[in-house]
Amino acid sequence: MTAARSEGRSRGRIEPHGKGLRVVVYAGTAPVTGRRSYLREKIDGTDKAACKRAEKTLNKLLTQVDQQRATTSSVSLSHTLTSGRPPVVVDGPDGVRRKIRELVRAGAEVIRGAFDRAWPSAGPNLSLRSAPR
Repeated sequence: MTAARSEGRSRGRIEPHGKGLRVVVYAGTAPVTGRRSYLREKIDGTDKAACKRAEKTLNKLLTQVDQQRATTSSVSLSHTLTSGRPPVVVDGPDGVRRKIRELVRAGAEVIRGAFDRAWPSAGPNLSLRSAPR
């Protein structure tokens, strides 16, 4: 009843849930929190027709995850990293805090810069998941 790939782990499953079936597909990890993300859908009934609908739903959700993972742009990574905001130079820890908060509010997930003195383990990129609170 579960969808399996020819090698490795299966990315989705169909499981009994109350008086029906539940389709669960692994969608990756959330970029900010790092938590696992799943797509779920409930199918009413447990007969053969419900199992067939669950298989179709499983394939639909797997396709949806594949489309989300595929790139929709032909812009190079270097262009993305260098365009948009100009380089910013701030003075002191208070200036760094103010600027990082401003960038986070604007939607930044990773902040590039020289953090070797403030956070030696961060290296040139500061991931918001590794930043001290």
